[in-house]
Amino acid sequence: MRIVAALLSASLLVAGCSSPAEMDAGQFKAIGSVMELMRAFTIPSSDAIFKAQSETPQDDAGWRTLQTHALILAESGNLLMIGERARDSGTWRKDARALIDASVSAVNAARARNIEQLGQAADAIYNACEGCHKDYLPK
Repeated sequence: MRIVAALLSASLLVAGCSSPAEMDAGQFKAIGSVMELMRAFTIPSSDAIFKAQSETPQDDAGWRTLQTHALILAESGNLLMIGERARDSGTWRKDARALIDASVSAVNAARARNIEQLGQAADAIYNACEGCHKDYLPK
């Protein structure tokens, strides 16, 4: 988990030092495929958020872990827009941004330890995922 946090921090640092034009010019290099990102980051983190609806964290560590999963999920939306993973600059980016926005809501809900807000964020995450799957997942 510390490795994931370090990688995400490094990518944010680089992104914060670059203009959007520089980022679009290919400064970032996609390494994993979309499916690899899904398996490594998106699915486990979204599952943790969905699971919290029936198994609410009981202590500080549980809420911090949930917050980390929400943060990883938000960052996975950014990773989906890098390099060849970005299928297009229209619907793909809209779907990825919907995942980011919903996940940021989950981060804020976990910080506030608000299970009702977390439930609303989980619904928005589900809708963002389903929207992308409808648009891009092979039938």
